[in-house]
Amino acid sequence: MAPEKKNSEGKQKLTKLLAELGQLNANPLLKVNFSGKVTYWSKSAFKILKELGILEPNSFVPKDLEDIVNTIRQGKETWFYREIRLGNRVFGEDIHGNKSGKVVHIYVIDITALKKVEEARDNLAAIVESSDDAIISKTLDGKITSWNRGASKIYGYTAQEVLGQSISILIPPDRQDEVPELLQKISRGERVDHFATIHRRKDGQQINVSLTISPIKDAEGEGKITGSSTIARDITEGNRAAEELRQRTAQLAAANRELDAFSYSVAHDLKAPVQAIEGFSRMLMHKYSATLESEPLRMLNIINSNTRRMSQMIDDLLTFSRTSLKKVRKAEINLYAMTTKAFEQLRHQTPERDIQLNIDDLPPAIGDPSLIEQVMVNLLANAIKFTRSRKTAVIEVGGRTEGKETIYYVKDNGEGFNEQYAHNLYGVFQRLHSYDDYEGSGVGLSIVKSIIERHGGRVWAEGKVDQGATFYFTVPKNGD
Repeated sequence: MAPEKKNSEGKQKLTKLLAELGQLNANPLLKVNFSGKVTYWSKSAFKILKELGILEPNSFVPKDLEDIVNTIRQGKETWFYREIRLGNRVFGEDIHGNKSGKVVHIYVIDITALKKVEEARDNLAAIVESSDDAIISKTLDGKITSWNRGASKIYGYTAQEVLGQSISILIPPDRQDEVPELLQKISRGERVDHFATIHRRKDGQQINVSLTISPIKDAEGEGKITGSSTIARDITEGNRAAEELRQRTAQLAAANRELDAFSYSVAHDLKAPVQAIEGFSRMLMHKYSATLESEPLRMLNIINSNTRRMSQMIDDLLTFSRTSLKKVRKAEINLYAMTTKAFEQLRHQTPERDIQLNIDDLPPAIGDPSLIEQVMVNLLANAIKFTRSRKTAVIEVGGRTEGKETIYYVKDNGEGFNEQYAHNLYGVFQRLHSYDDYEGSGVGLSIVKSIIERHGGRVWAEGKVDQGATFYFTVPKNGD
């Protein structure tokens, strides 16, 4: 057989084989002549184009086909790779040709899913690189394999300086034993969350870091652990700020204790001379009331009245100081029984009045029994006082649990108040009503606020003038 005929028969066999592969292979196959015309396209190519709503197979022909053909004719290159986007899909084209031929073979594969994975990987890489946290990968024997910009910022090393080095270069000498312990956990597939430790920068400075370490598994999906990924956050400034806050809180608590002790001491020391003034003024009025002129007698009455008022204020201030200094000892409290007892004691002080107490649902409370009793006494006494003008005083007490706290309330049908001034209710010696209309120093609600805040709760009030008032307080449901 002549060589020309043999070569011709070989080309025919190859052409037929490629055509069969094009029909059987899931990847479309096209043939394009050097002028750019598609001379053959497979069923799979036709299927893809039909799905995309494209009728012309020329959509698969690369735009730079003329350059490709020229390169093939010059014998410089016989294989090319291009990517094209048709609709919302991306295809990779494997392009083959030779200068002795007159057609280019194009094998096409749908790489849409692969491109999405690449985009996700690139996005993740961008996030890692832009993170202020140090993100470091290492092998199971502790060799550093990746190092982001955040790591350079925190530790002072460039990636070139640390890649291939042991992670131990970041660990102070007295903490080197932490490395094998952490690596052992990772090799067992365990994750390490928020591990607080101390690392060392390139300049030798020690920093506080919080580590989150996760195992890295092989790409084949067999679950074999090949290394670990560490996210290290510099918490040095946060720790320093927390320590400063702790110290300031301790100083403030100490100052408050000293202030409470001082207030108690001052109030205690004032009580004796005030009582003396009140006693002597009362004696003068009793002994000389018949001989004194009206003006001196009026002045003595004013002195006596104001010293009694000051004595009451001192007593209330002493009570306020004692409640502030008393240590909170929590227990479960039957608030229904406590409320009933407190109300009966207060009602006996005004037996001539018609006062009704309605107790709604009242969940038990967790708190200091003596302090919570003081809260209930003060709130009930407040309700009794400010319903004085009512023929029948109605006081309602109830509670409910919401989330992590229990809310209690004491409601009355008394004088009420202007809510514009509600913020003054709980201030020491703050009053919304005249002393001539209602006695008291304005400390009772301050004591309530102090006690409830020491229990981790809140206080507030609602009311309208001449329409009554409701005073609320909360305590943590479990006492925490």
